[in-house]
Amino acid sequence: MSRTLGNQAEQLVADWLVQRGYEVLARNVVLQHGELDIVARQDREVVFVEVKARKGTWPPELAVTPAKQRTLVRTATLYMQARDLVDLPARFDVITVNLFDHTRPDIRHHTDAFRPDFSL
Repeated sequence: MSRTLGNQAEQLVADWLVQRGYEVLARNVVLQHGELDIVARQDREVVFVEVKARKGTWPPELAVTPAKQRTLVRTATLYMQARDLVDLPARFDVITVNLFDHTRPDIRHHTDAFRPDFSL
């Protein structure tokens, strides 16, 4: 995915989340283990959102491989520890954006898309 496409998708998703009552805490957080696209909050739950965008028919959620999930969990753990959020529940969502039709992007929210095999 090109950086321009990624930025466009992340902005669409951030706006989409806010419209649905989420508070966007951070975007494009780069830490030692990787990057977090969007960190949001829904009530007391911290939500780590991986944004996947494509132009075409290939399902973007397939890009969130087990290796990518491990990287996200490690990075999210560092984020939670650095901001003293370890007492809050957290989850990992994947939001896919198909930008094939620019007039009506297809946004799909995969809530609680995967779970780490340990507590954050």
